Amino acid sequence: MVERNEQKWVPFAWMGLELPIREEWRPLKFSGGWCKGAVIVGNGDAPCFRLAWERVDTERFRADRWLSQCRKRRPLGGVGKGIPRPVGFEEALWEQGATTPTGSRSSWSGYHPESGAVVEVVIDPESEHGEADALMAGHVLPGLRAVLAGRSHRIAAFGASFQAPEGLQIARWRFLLGDAVVQLERPVTGEQLTLRQVYPATLAVSRRSLTEWVSGARIFPDRRRTSVIEAMAPCQVEVGGRLLNGCCRSVRRAYAFPLGRLRAVRGWAVGVLDPEADRLYLAEHEARGEPSRALAEAALSRMGPITGGTAGSR
Repeated sequence: MVERNEQKWVPFAWMGLELPIREEWRPLKFSGGWCKGAVIVGNGDAPCFRLAWERVDTERFRADRWLSQCRKRRPLGGVGKGIPRPVGFEEALWEQGATTPTGSRSSWSGYHPESGAVVEVVIDPESEHGEADALMAGHVLPGLRAVLAGRSHRIAAFGASFQAPEGLQIARWRFLLGDAVVQLERPVTGEQLTLRQVYPATLAVSRRSLTEWVSGARIFPDRRRTSVIEAMAPCQVEVGGRLLNGCCRSVRRAYAFPLGRLRAVRGWAVGVLDPEADRLYLAEHEARGEPSRALAEAALSRMGPITGGTAGSR
């Protein structure tokens, strides 16, 4: 059994929120999107906590009124001592041992005025509250961070880490064993950036060559458009201070005649092999105008496995 002062923690980052979780915890269910959503985090046996968020209009939102409503609608419980206050969260409420039909539970709510994020963390009633509350209050909640809309932010889940460029938000995702994909989108223009990690890479390239992986880089196909590869060439991309070999290709996707020129999109895809991490990294940028190979390479250079560390007792 791992002692508490030797527990390993890894970052979990989703929809502009980031917090540390234990290495054996993982997301069990995602719902919603950037403006409003939730994720359930747990181990292989049961949920541990639920993280929910909603981004509000900072000019019209009344934090004091919201906090008062939180107290009224929740079951009676003791107000926790030493309310966890993550950086940037000005209003917070920490309730422990509230009675519910499924048992007692603890919950934390906070408001981040700079980003307009209202966040609620509810510890699962089945958790052992003594240890769970201590872990949440002592390590998880103090490490909670919120990112402003439009800013570059990290995405980290299921052992894979990505960096979303400015102005792009998560639109779609797919997580399979050894295959993590997130598709980012710019809300106004529809510009898309698809990021993918496949591991172990040795197994991936034994089944398909790197050229074939890059040629079929699009994960969420648009069946209404036909694709024509315009160019394919070798390339090198710096990832983690190391120059990795790969290849890139440009593509044009359009509707069938006579709508071929309407809403046509072009894309640049880049793929490299990382022998040290034994991972295959893929990135594809699509836009109605001229796609950016540099943007795809910059996003690819920030990919990698999630790394963590140990945390002492708090």
